[in-house]
Amino acid sequence: MTLSNTPRLLKVVIGSALLFLTAGFGFVVWSRNSEAGWISLGAVAIFALILGAGLALWASTWLISLALKHRNN
Repeated sequence: MTLSNTPRLLKVVIGSALLFLTAGFGFVVWSRNSEAGWISLGAVAIFALILGAGLALWASTWLISLALKHRNN
């Protein structure tokens, strides 16, 4: 199985997971260096990290199931 025959939705999910994880870590760094409003930035960071981790878990499960399906065929 290569990236070229991976479903488009799966590629979007992987890209979204990477985006949310990167944004979450960026908000963590920003909230640690800001003086005001760090609680709201921390909440956004936690939300983005949880969403990114969930999408990454879903994408990895999907990739494993596709790999097993292709292995059996």
